[in-house]
Amino acid sequence: MQKEKTVLIVGASGYLGSHLVKAFHQSGYRVHAVARNIEKLSSIAAYIDVVHHGEATKPETLHGICDQADLVISALGITRQLDGLSYMDVDYQANRNILDEALRAGVQHFAYIHVLNAAKMPRVAMAAAKSKFAHELDEAPIQSTIICPSGFYSDLAEILAMAEKGRVYLFGDGEARIS
Repeated sequence: MQKEKTVLIVGASGYLGSHLVKAFHQSGYRVHAVARNIEKLSSIAAYIDVVHHGEATKPETLHGICDQADLVISALGITRQLDGLSYMDVDYQANRNILDEALRAGVQHFAYIHVLNAAKMPRVAMAAAKSKFAHELDEAPIQSTIICPSGFYSDLAEILAMAEKGRVYLFGDGEARIS
């Protein structure tokens, strides 16, 4: 009998992370998630087998989170800077802390959500922090996958909510269009 695979999803309470949780659960994986605020996982709790309470910027809170994982996927990154942390604190160092814990636990595979064309944006703080981590992951002694999507525009939900209320604030003269 084949062992059921376990995935640890970091950033599970975010837009992409919540979709990853559902997809891996539906694919038959045991899903573990890390959250600093467990309540933010309430809408996807039915798809999660184990929740680890931890804060990726504080490595002392991460011990043991990767112990049962075959695969770690990090969709961790800053979308809104509300707590005073920098991109280097989260997009680089917090991901590095997760990688260090995965290496300690002997995880087989680490996947990371990077950003498309980051090398063309070295002066953009987010791209620089993500690129630094991606480089270290690529050099680490673990099988890795680095995914570089063009972007996740979950913030557009706020524009839609404004439109549903009858008023949208735009830059410029209002002639620009997006799809």
